Amino acid sequence: MIFFTVVFFTVGSASAFFQPGGAIQTTWLTKDWTESLLRPSRSTTSALRYSWSNGQAVKEYQNFLEGKDQPAVLTEDVPSCIVVPAVGAAGPIADLIASLRSASAEHPDVIIPTDGIPPKEIGGNTEYPIYVALSNPDQLSDFLDMVMREGPWVSRASDLVLFSGGELPGSAQDLDLLGYSGCIEPHLRSRGLARDTTTQVLLNFKFPRASAIGRVMSPQDYATVLGPDAMGNDKWTGETATCGKWRQAASLRLSSGGLHVRECFYRDWRRAMWERVTFDAVFGCIGSIRDDRVSMKDVALYYGEETSDMLWEATGLLRGCLAVTITYGFEERMFGFAEAMGEVDCGMNEELFRRCNGVFCDYELADATKVPRSGLEKGMRKHSEYVAYASTSKGLIGERSGGRVVLSQRILNIGSKAEVFLTSAMLQGNLRCDGAI
Repeated sequence: MIFFTVVFFTVGSASAFFQPGGAIQTTWLTKDWTESLLRPSRSTTSALRYSWSNGQAVKEYQNFLEGKDQPAVLTEDVPSCIVVPAVGAAGPIADLIASLRSASAEHPDVIIPTDGIPPKEIGGNTEYPIYVALSNPDQLSDFLDMVMREGPWVSRASDLVLFSGGELPGSAQDLDLLGYSGCIEPHLRSRGLARDTTTQVLLNFKFPRASAIGRVMSPQDYATVLGPDAMGNDKWTGETATCGKWRQAASLRLSSGGLHVRECFYRDWRRAMWERVTFDAVFGCIGSIRDDRVSMKDVALYYGEETSDMLWEATGLLRGCLAVTITYGFEERMFGFAEAMGEVDCGMNEELFRRCNGVFCDYELADATKVPRSGLEKGMRKHSEYVAYASTSKGLIGERSGGRVVLSQRILNIGSKAEVFLTSAMLQGNLRCDGAI
């Protein structure tokens, strides 16, 4: 015969124990004794961790599904305002935006300097895009300060169209960066403009040049199809991208020049923007410290390992400090983008450093000009080694070049510890570590 023992636990009541042989014994359990059975032992630990979550992404997606806060669909380009420097040339960004407006349009664009006043209406519209064609960091900072003060520009802050990325200088010695805006997020964040409604454009093309007969050619698009993805759709790299209130207007304007433009939400645009900033910083830095001429394409073809190491370090820093996760396949996209850029030389100078590499570095300016902080000042170690070498040994930035950039002592110390590697034969030549081709 098989006997079963069944135990019933109750709080503050009788519990029956079935004993072998059929006898039933009733035992009263106290509440304190029962709770002691249910209470975990002291040796058991349970660690609770906080998880950061951004509700803005969820809100944007819910609004998208419900059709809320979405801009009206534009079917044609609208007359706009273009802001240019009060002193000096307008620059290629302003020239391009103005040239892409149809000459037969009923209402032309209005071009005003930074110290001007925005018109009350253009073509009967009281709201219109304001393209801020300023790629100089100091000019942009001064203009944004004026916008955020009381005056005629305050009410126009939501209509600004701001540019990131752009065309890198054609050679390492070329200081002309009028077509390269670089990373402007630190300038926007300090003024509360780094948000989903602000219209921003990521420029990924070579600006048009006049031919020998004076004809202005179309911009050269860097957007490239890498092949089909798992769903059979094209995988793109180097796309020009827009986001914010006037993203459709900006997309229509640029698309008329034959450019491939992607419209997206701010969070997706921000990923693309930081991917471009990381690309410029890593590829340009690795190529610029070589003794021989090195192009973006050469870095992709011959310096893949150290480039990948620095890229992965950068993506970890972005994820940890800014909650920006570069999407899967970034190496393939960046190397494909470098090959699409072709023979654009890698270079580093102080202006390029301030607009690109500087967001990953802790530095000051000798003339006490305020440096906007990106949140990435802790820096990438390998990138810091290369930047320190570019300053102390190559004289590309800093006092040796007669510039204003003053690197922090921490970065200089990192560079001194890596001196053995950075003075090795690995820096010589394009194809072999010993410099032989």
